[in-house]
Amino acid sequence: MKKKGVCLFLLILLVLLIGCAQEDIYDEELANELDQLSDEELNYVLAEDIDTPNLSGEASLKKYKKLEAIRNNPKIQRFRKEPINCKDSDGGANYQESGYVSLLNYPGGEIEKSDFCWKDGVRLQEYVCEKGKYKGDHTYDCSKEGGACNDGACTVSHCYDHQYNAGEQGLDCGWSCQTGCEFVEKEGTLWRDETWKGNVLIIDGVEVPEGITLTIEPGTIVKFAYGRGYRNVNRSGLNIIGGKLIAKGTQTEPIWFTSSAPDPINGDWHGVNIRNSLLDNVLDYVIIEYAQLDLSLWDSSATVTNSIIRWSNSEGVYLERSTANIDHNLIYSNAYNGIALEQYNYDVRITNNYFYDGHNPIHGEASELRVENNLISNNWFGATFDDNSDVVFNSNKVEGSSRYALHFIVNSEAEVQNNIINNNNGGIECADSVCSINDNAIFNNQVFNFRVTGDSNIDLKNNWWGTTSLDSIFDSIDSEVNLLIEPIQNTNEVSFQAPNFIQQDLKNFEINYIPGEEDDLYLYVYPSEDETRRVLHRVGEGLGFGWTLLWVEDYLWKPLGAGDTIAKLDPKSGEILETFVVEGLAQPHGMAFDGTFFWINDFTNKVIFKVNYETKEIVDTITIPNMGDSSGASSIAYDGEYLYLKSWTTNLLYKINNVGDILETIELPEGGGSALTWDGNHFWIEGCKGLCKVSRNGQLVGEIYPVALGAWALAWEPSNNENSGFLWSVQRTSEMWDDDKIFKIEILDDSFDSSQETYHCLGFEEYVVPPTERVCCSGLVATECTQFCPSEFCCDPGEMICLEE
Repeated sequence: MKKKGVCLFLLILLVLLIGCAQEDIYDEELANELDQLSDEELNYVLAEDIDTPNLSGEASLKKYKKLEAIRNNPKIQRFRKEPINCKDSDGGANYQESGYVSLLNYPGGEIEKSDFCWKDGVRLQEYVCEKGKYKGDHTYDCSKEGGACNDGACTVSHCYDHQYNAGEQGLDCGWSCQTGCEFVEKEGTLWRDETWKGNVLIIDGVEVPEGITLTIEPGTIVKFAYGRGYRNVNRSGLNIIGGKLIAKGTQTEPIWFTSSAPDPINGDWHGVNIRNSLLDNVLDYVIIEYAQLDLSLWDSSATVTNSIIRWSNSEGVYLERSTANIDHNLIYSNAYNGIALEQYNYDVRITNNYFYDGHNPIHGEASELRVENNLISNNWFGATFDDNSDVVFNSNKVEGSSRYALHFIVNSEAEVQNNIINNNNGGIECADSVCSINDNAIFNNQVFNFRVTGDSNIDLKNNWWGTTSLDSIFDSIDSEVNLLIEPIQNTNEVSFQAPNFIQQDLKNFEINYIPGEEDDLYLYVYPSEDETRRVLHRVGEGLGFGWTLLWVEDYLWKPLGAGDTIAKLDPKSGEILETFVVEGLAQPHGMAFDGTFFWINDFTNKVIFKVNYETKEIVDTITIPNMGDSSGASSIAYDGEYLYLKSWTTNLLYKINNVGDILETIELPEGGGSALTWDGNHFWIEGCKGLCKVSRNGQLVGEIYPVALGAWALAWEPSNNENSGFLWSVQRTSEMWDDDKIFKIEILDDSFDSSQETYHCLGFEEYVVPPTERVCCSGLVATECTQFCPSEFCCDPGEMICLEE
């Protein structure tokens, strides 16, 4: 009996063990089966109440029977009836954030179910876990928000919400959602006061003439038709020519001036240009970005406050003969200067701004200004001033400059007080200037704290140098003359209060480089050959940029940078063969040679130096004649008998004798730049479609495409053939590059048909057509303008309106 009982117990135990093993195997097989199901099939077998799935192809009757078997499995039925414990990554039904739900007591082990988009790109399948309990999945239509489904979440379209959304692909109109927005297109001259609001697209430039005021309301988005490539050098822009601009945004609704490109970069459009307007122009809470030059003032006045100025191809703000109040702005990542004051600016105040991640935040030439309470951080330089500038530089902080913090050169006068100048590569430099540097903290600058060169008048009393040791202080000062530095200030007496910026740094698109550096995407140097010209040779690395080039007796002559030293160059290698100094020469803009004398135009001092070619001695200094404004001449040329001066601000060329008397005024073609040379029969200037050949009376007779950005100087090399030769140019390329900026150009075809006109269409190559045949660029939207129409439209010659054929 005892034996039978033991056997029965062993048999029952064996059955139980086998049953457990079978159940374990079944759990594993069940988990594998479930893992192989699609989301739709899995929903079907797990849900309490759900429609039969739509199965086709291989997932037909056989698959349906398999699904039914799994669905009717006791373990699955228990799973459906018992509460399902879960964890949720996105906090319940969060349609704007992709997430997942972890089912903790899932048959066969824990499983994650991720939100996913339907193939239609609109519907979202959202898995929901609330308070640790699984609530199933829901289908949500993202189009209810005016959006779509992407990567397991609803994304709201900015075409729908009509406001700036950080991280989206554009400001409401014109980029990824043009069909969802309305534009007001503008171009040409305004003939009455206008107020802009909403979304504005400037096609080919807008001009605001004298007597007209343009007012731009808060929240307005002004986009400019972008242009790239070298065959269309003109860019759209906003030009206030004698009129007035009032652009007043708010902290929450700034005004944007930006590119229309879907992938904007620096240089896409021309910029906001204010000329001859002493009418208190206002830019408050504006954002200017991606222009060739963001904001320029010529003979004008403006207040620029609470704004963001960035990503320009050259300067953020540029002034000539102007006055401005520039206060509480973010100015960063511009290709050259953040603010440039070049030539005779007055009563300029630069206060409470933050300059960072740039090259030269503030630069002044022959200007009067106050710079107070600015934070200048992590740039190449801090601020530079030259050519008779008069500067008050008070209560600023300059740090992290990779070159040096401040320099004052060429007869400048500087009052530098209560600043912190620290942790720069170099501190303050004063050369041939008067510098009163008192009550500052100047310390921890790597190469020098202070440097003086040339004939300078220096006052260095009462500064803190990071130490009280005179030996250590003098070790940080680079000077060949004795300097009075006592008393030494206590460090606690110098403090800096950073500006309080109300405006946050709003960004829509963002470029991942600083313009002007190696990874810049802008096209600065153009293809070496096209149908009009061929680049034969380039030299000039290490010689700096400049506005002067001359060919004399098989050699090139060029200033070294913008100073008083002229170099003779080997045209094949660019090697410096000889130099001479022209005492008093501040900024050479052009040289000419008459067989005996150099004639060197000084843009800053507005004089012409007459220099003996053999001895290199100054023979005479001639004051340039009055050319209608207070600016200097941009270049000079000699035609074998007379000298010619190119106006800096107009398209006028002045024929003068050798004592400076004006003999004739010649009007050049529109768009003529600063460069000028004579080829024996014609002038060459910058303009037209690049470089223009012009007759003695100013008529355009030929043109070629440019070879690089910015022709700053031209020279002519004659050949043995009297009617041929080679054009040489100094090109800007990028002002920050130390590259070969001197180009030798062979002219292949400079022909110009005066019976034809050149027209530029948005986003397309330029077309040259007879003026009677107004064919147009295919794809350009119909617009009331002087531009061409799409191919399916014709142009009403009277009203200049595009009409459907």
